[in-house]
Amino acid sequence: MVAMTRSASLLPKVISLLFLGLPDCLPAQTSSQNDPQLAQMMQRGMDAMRQGKAAEAEAQFPQACLAAPTYADAFMGLGLAQLRDGKPDEATKALSRAIELNPEMPGAHMFLGIAFYQQKKADEAIAALQKEITLQPKNAEALTWLGIVELESGHPDDAVTPLDRAAELSPKDPNVLDYRGQAHMRVAQESYQALTKLDPDSWHVHRALGESLAESGQPEKAIAEYEAAIKKQPHNADLYESLGNEYQKISRFDDAAKAYQQELTLSPNNPIALYNLGQDQGAKRQSGRGRDPAQAGHRSARQPRAGRFLSRAGTRQIGTESAGGRVPGEGFGEQPFRLHPPEHLLRAGPRLRKAQPQGRFQPRLGRVDAAQGAGI
Repeated sequence: MVAMTRSASLLPKVISLLFLGLPDCLPAQTSSQNDPQLAQMMQRGMDAMRQGKAAEAEAQFPQACLAAPTYADAFMGLGLAQLRDGKPDEATKALSRAIELNPEMPGAHMFLGIAFYQQKKADEAIAALQKEITLQPKNAEALTWLGIVELESGHPDDAVTPLDRAAELSPKDPNVLDYRGQAHMRVAQESYQALTKLDPDSWHVHRALGESLAESGQPEKAIAEYEAAIKKQPHNADLYESLGNEYQKISRFDDAAKAYQQELTLSPNNPIALYNLGQDQGAKRQSGRGRDPAQAGHRSARQPRAGRFLSRAGTRQIGTESAGGRVPGEGFGEQPFRLHPPEHLLRAGPRLRKAQPQGRFQPRLGRVDAAQGAGI
């Protein structure tokens, strides 16, 4: 059996949500078979599941299966109880039988996919979850589990789209946002690892490193990276803007003004460059009066572009293992994938979506994700 992971810990919640919708329908279905005893067994099994008593439920549903061997709901209940009790092998058999009896039963393919996932059968899990999504395109739980399986199978590109869709359907679910952030960050990491392998001295890499250093509060080192990027890309106005921002942080206002002026030369009438020049002169006057520009409330109109930095956040970990987890793409192992990004990394999604490769599903999202609420 697969060791308990954060994704496995979502299982009780998903099962309980399914059973909350069953009380009214199952007794009616069983009574239609004119078998009050069967209805009673099903009801006892459902009650036990709602109370988290999987073992007790397992004692009820097999009796229902024996009493009505063609009743799909009985096998569904048995499979869920076994899955909740950590018995994916048995659950796979029961859920497969439920699907044979009722191929369009809501949730059956999803839970079969989860059982396959716990058996480390990624391909079978993905196929079952995709089947559930075909039947129920707005099933946020199925979309989330598909993203989880893709992510933990080393396919972050394919995880992004279902998790984006799940976030659209459940924008306040912390589990969805957590895994979605991990998927986007993994895509960024892998992209910049590949870029670094192609040309570790490219201006793209220097810019990404500069943004990482700027975000982590190391302006002097960030300046060195931006200057290296400018040597290779001297006509890129954005690089001068970022360089000027870092000079301001260490009160080198003359150098900041030169950088903003060069930005303005490359991009005439650029309102941001004009504003930055004005702000720089104001900060310089404040400094001349013996006041700290930061304490005086000085702030550049445009800080180093957080969105762009976030999409390149993986540069920090180029050539290393992800924090607390296995190397991206390593596949299933005894230790589950773990990646706990800083809070700001969870805001990278919208920018990443513009450039990322498509997965098995076509992206259909335009909504800013809920994790972006800190003002970026």
